[in-house]
Amino acid sequence: MFSVCQLYEEGERMRIAICDDEIYWVEDIRRRIEELDCREVEIEIECFTDQSELLKRAEEDRFHLIYLDIEMEGKNGIEVAGILKEHNPVCIIVFVTGYSSYVSDAFRVEAFQYLRKPIEERIFAEEFERAVKQYKRVNLVRIFKVKEGNRAFNLSEIISVESYYNSALIRTTRGTYATNYVNMRKIRKEIMDYDFLQLQSGYIVNMHYILSMRYREAELITGQILPISMTNFTKVLEKYHRFIESLE
Repeated sequence: MFSVCQLYEEGERMRIAICDDEIYWVEDIRRRIEELDCREVEIEIECFTDQSELLKRAEEDRFHLIYLDIEMEGKNGIEVAGILKEHNPVCIIVFVTGYSSYVSDAFRVEAFQYLRKPIEERIFAEEFERAVKQYKRVNLVRIFKVKEGNRAFNLSEIISVESYYNSALIRTTRGTYATNYVNMRKIRKEIMDYDFLQLQSGYIVNMHYILSMRYREAELITGQILPISMTNFTKVLEKYHRFIESLE
C-alpha cells in the first residue's frame, strides 16, 4: 500500500547554500564544510555574495541547509530567511554574523542556529553534524499508491493528509493527490514521528506549514483552515507548542 524509505540512501545530495557579501566568509565556511569528515550524506555546495542571486536560485531548486549573513546590502538576512522559509518551510537556516543584536529576530524566523564570527571550529563542526541529523530526519520519502500510480513524496513537502470519502487526499507543495484507499490510522502511525499533528480523525497536518493555531482550528501558510476536534484541542495545542519550542 505504501512504504517509507530514506531519500539520502537513494543518492539525494544535501544541497547547501552559503551567502555572505564578504567573499572571505563564504570561502571560510566552504572550507570548514569540505574539511569535515561527512560520510553520512553526499553534499553539494553553492556560494553567493548577492542575496538576490540566492533567492532566485532557491526558487528554481530548494536548498536543504543555508548559511546566511545578517548584515548585507539590500534586505537583511532576517528578511531573506523569511522569504526562503515561505518557499521551503523545512529548510535549515544558520545565521553567521558578527552581531548579537539579532538573536531574537533570528529565532522568530525559525533559524536553526545563530553563530558569531569568528566561529570556533569545534562549534561549527558540532552544529553542522546536528544540521545533518535534522536533514536526515525530515528528508524521508513516503511512497503512496495514488490514482496516477505509485508516487514518492518527501515528507517535508506533504502539507496535510485528509480523509475524503473512500480515499485520502494528500496535499503537497506539488499539488493534491487522491489515494485509492483510506486508512488514516495506519498513515498516522507511519508519519506522526516526523513533525506531523493529528487535528482530528480525518486531518493530519505537517506542523511546519501551520501559520497560527486558535480555538478549534489551525490556519496553514497556504491559507487553508483546518478544524481541530474539541475533545483533543488541549493535547493538540500542547504538542504544537512543544514543536515550536524545539525550534528555538
